Amino acid sequence: MKKFVLVMVLAVFICVLLAACSQGNQNPSGNSSSDSGNLTTQGATLLNERCTQCHSLSRVKNSGHTLDEWKTIVAQMVQMGAQLTPQEEDTLAQYLAQTYP
Repeated sequence: MKKFVLVMVLAVFICVLLAACSQGNQNPSGNSSSDSGNLTTQGATLLNERCTQCHSLSRVKNSGHTLDEWKTIVAQMVQMGAQLTPQEEDTLAQYLAQTYP
């Protein structure tokens, strides 16, 4: 009987721990500051990993475009072989428009 209680207590503890961990990445308040921080981090990573393979960072920094222009440019780069998912394209274009307008 003691083993059963111990197993049940351990199972409850694990469930609570898993539930707490899975909620740690959610943003129930809708706070956009963490969203923009995430956009900045992801956009910078995409820029450094995907774009600078063919372009210098100074070329990107000095170009200055609107969001729509960046979307067009990123789409053209994908057509030319840049490896980006549609979500990554959007993230990168938003990052570029915010960081290098």
